[in-house]
Amino acid sequence: MCDREQIAIAIVDADSAVRDSFYPLLEGVGYSVCAYATGTDLLEALSDCSPSVLLLGSQLPDINAHLLLKRVYELGAQVPAIILANHSLELPRLEDMVPGPTALLLKPVDEAQLVAAIEKAINFDGHGV
Repeated sequence: MCDREQIAIAIVDADSAVRDSFYPLLEGVGYSVCAYATGTDLLEALSDCSPSVLLLGSQLPDINAHLLLKRVYELGAQVPAIILANHSLELPRLEDMVPGPTALLLKPVDEAQLVAAIEKAINFDGHGV
């Protein structure tokens, strides 16, 4: 089991309600949390932070989740990602992403399901969904 105090979660979602609700939940279970409204914000912050897991909204205002994850990997950050889909119709497209997410969750996300997905991502073995 990992030491949660050393685990940093980066939330990237255009919806401030999502960011605002996940932040206290994740801090409450012992994770360090950073939140970003856009993919560009995350990319700019990667040099200063080192997230252990990414929570990516599927519909960001400036870049799609697939391209964002690809750019994160190109920058050398091999970080497992959990994609938060707004609608079930997005799931087939998201499942085919390469690089792929470690988990796909449909909003609204159950808190226990989110924490379980993060625990799985922390122990990620390199294979996507």
